[in-house]
Formats: sequence, structure tokens, C-alpha cells
Amino acid sequence: MTDDPQSLRRLITQKYKFAESGDYFGLLGVDSNASPESIRKAYFALAKNLHPDKVGRMGLDDVKPKAAKLFSLVTEAYTTLSDSQKRAEYESGALKASTTNINSVQATEAATAKLETAKIAYHKGSVMLQKRAYREAERYFREATEANEKIARYWQSLGWAIFNAQDARSEDERLEGAKTAYEHALEIDSEDSQTHYNLGLYWKAKSDSRRMRRSMEKAIKFNKDHINARRELRLLEMRQGKLESSAKGGGFFASLWQSLTKKR
Repeated sequence: MTDDPQSLRRLITQKYKFAESGDYFGLLGVDSNASPESIRKAYFALAKNLHPDKVGRMGLDDVKPKAAKLFSLVTEAYTTLSDSQKRAEYESGALKASTTNINSVQATEAATAKLETAKIAYHKGSVMLQKRAYREAERYFREATEANEKIARYWQSLGWAIFNAQDARSEDERLEGAKTAYEHALEIDSEDSQTHYNLGLYWKAKSDSRRMRRSMEKAIKFNKDHINARRELRLLEMRQGKLESSAKGGGFFASLWQSLTKKR
């Protein structure tokens, strides 16, 4: 038996390659003309090493899923090669080794790795955002959305980084890039108050008071304590109040007020 954790780890890695290729003989560690007794001995020795309880006791939690699938396939290899008819079918190619379990582990590991990549990228982006390094933050947030496109806050943060990276692109490209990211976020979570607030700032930059008001009201609807959204609405009311008051005197402010009220 293998009693050293690193040796067991190497054994699992080595046997995993045989399992991937569907090589039952290589998996058990016997040659193609091995006797039934040799196959039996190889199986029991390997099964003891790959048993989930042993892998757990040796602290190899990171390779436990691989070891569990190998344990199952080793039993399958033994069952096949110890039966003369099944062995003949396997050797002739009529019976294929099962690699479904192995493939499922690989798919799961790949998916888990992508999620972890997204988390790390998002964290790095958040650090850059705090430093107001918006272009670097955008790069990391974009990496996060590419690794996991189903998290609303990743898109929201990407939009905010784009919105604030004023030296990275033209004004129109910056605003539209931010808006696109916010829309992605709202497709995932339509009740996220911060995204509605951020979108409101986009409409503010576009001088569209009607849509700005609507976004700020939604931000408050989903978070009644959203202080910044309430402040923006108060400022909007103050500006419109002043314009309305000035409009009574005619001239420029009257024309401006008329144009704003037409939008509404």
C-alpha cells in the first residue's frame, strides 16, 4: 500500500491518464497477457489505495473526486478483465471502456475553475475600483464576466468602471459601453437597486431627465434607503423647480424648460 500522501497523489494522477484513455490493463497496472490471479491481486492492491476513506485520511481532499471516479473505474476494469468473455470483447474492441465518469469529473473541474477565475478577477477589479484605477478595474471585471456571465454584480461593476474610465475612449463609447453592461446586469437581476441608480447616472449624463427620474425611482423602489438615489431625485426636483420658476420670466430658461417638459 502507498502510505505517503505525495506518492498517492502521483499514483492517482498516473492512473487517471490510463482511465482517460480507456486502458483497463494500464489502469490496473498489468500487461495484456496477465492471468486472472494477477488481475485480481492488482485490483485489490489498487482499490485499497484509491478507497475514498484512505484518500481522505491522507488529507488529499483536492483529488478526492478523481480518486472516487478511479475507484469506480478500477472495479469496472477488474470486472471486465476477470470475465473471459468480457475480456475477449474488450480486447477485440467490441466492448469499450467507460470514460463517462472521468469526463464528468473533468467537466466539473473545468466549470469550478472558471467560477474561481471569475471570483478572483472580480476581487482584483474591486481593489482597482477602490484605487480609482478604472481601466485596470474594467479589465478585471471584463475577465470576470467572461468567466461567469451569470452574476449581475460582475456586469454592474464592469459598467461602473467603464462609466468612470473617461480617458479610455470617446464620450459616446464610454456611456454606451456602461449602459450595455448595466442592461446585462438587469437582465440577470431586474430588482438590483444599485444598477438602476447607475443607469440613472447614465441618463443624467445623456441629459434625459425623464429616464433618469424613472431609474432613480426604481432604485428607491427596490431599496427605500438608497441615499444617493434620493439625493439625485431631490437635485432633479430643485433644478426643474428653478427652471419652472425662471420660465415664467421668458428667455433662455423658458426655452430650456419647454424642451425638458417635451421629453417628459
